[in-house]
Amino acid sequence: MEEVRELLVSDLVKKFRSIIDLLRYHAAAGRFSYIDRMNAAMDPKVVEETIREAQRTVVGVEPQARRGKKVSFEDGRPKFEEEVEITCCEEEELRREDVLKGRIPGRIWLHGTVLEVAESGEAKYIACLTPPKIPSETEVAEFLDAVEKDISIARRVACLALFGRERRGGEER
Repeated sequence: MEEVRELLVSDLVKKFRSIIDLLRYHAAAGRFSYIDRMNAAMDPKVVEETIREAQRTVVGVEPQARRGKKVSFEDGRPKFEEEVEITCCEEEELRREDVLKGRIPGRIWLHGTVLEVAESGEAKYIACLTPPKIPSETEVAEFLDAVEKDISIARRVACLALFGRERRGGEER
C-alpha cells in the first residue's frame, strides 16, 4: 500500500495557491458557503462540485477599474493615502461612520482594499474586491487527486482561505 505523505501548510499553499485565493475571494465577499461545504465534505465529489461552482461564479464577472484614495488604518484610525486605480471585481459600500471609526469587517482584508471615492460631490467609501486567481485545470486535478487520497486536505485548504495573505519582501507567501 502506498504511503501518503503528510502535506505541510507551506506545501499546500505552494501547490494550491490559486484554489486558496479563489476561496479567499469568496470569503471576502461574504460567501462562506464554499468554504463551509469544503470543510464539511465527506466525499471528494462534494469538493469537486464546490470548486467548480466557485470558479463559475467568478469567471463571468467583468472587472472594472475604480479610482479613489486608498484608506489604510493605523491604531484603528483611517489614513487617507494617494489616489490609486484598482481593478475591482465586486464592491461593497461601507458606512462612513464605520470607516471613520475603523470598523471594517475583517473578511474585507482577505481580498479587498478600502477606497474613498467621490460621487456626486460626496465622499463614499467602498470595499473593492480584487479579482481572484483562477486555478488551472492542472492545479484543480492535482488538488482533487490529493483530496481523493486524503479528504482532510480539503478542510485544510478551506481553513487556509480564511487567513490573510502574508507578504515578505514584497512577495506573497
